Amino acid sequence: MWDMVKNTRELMSKRDLQKTVGFSTIEVDKRVYVFDAIGRRDSQNKSIVELWRKLSGETKSLGSVPDLSFSLHDVDDEEAK
Repeated sequence: MWDMVKNTRELMSKRDLQKTVGFSTIEVDKRVYVFDAIGRRDSQNKSIVELWRKLSGETKSLGSVPDLSFSLHDVDDEEAK
């Protein structure tokens, strides 16, 4: 599968095409928050990431195990978690 990804990226590069940045959203108290790879530098996103890591640690200590079958990026297991 990653060979196909590599080929696609090479074709995009040859044609001077760029991949659009993916993003995720979450709504809390009727306010929508958008997260993307570029936005990680934003100070608000940093505090949200810190909270996410804290909550992830707490859920893991209670026995929660991440389902990595949905991880679409070519990252190692530790980074995917």
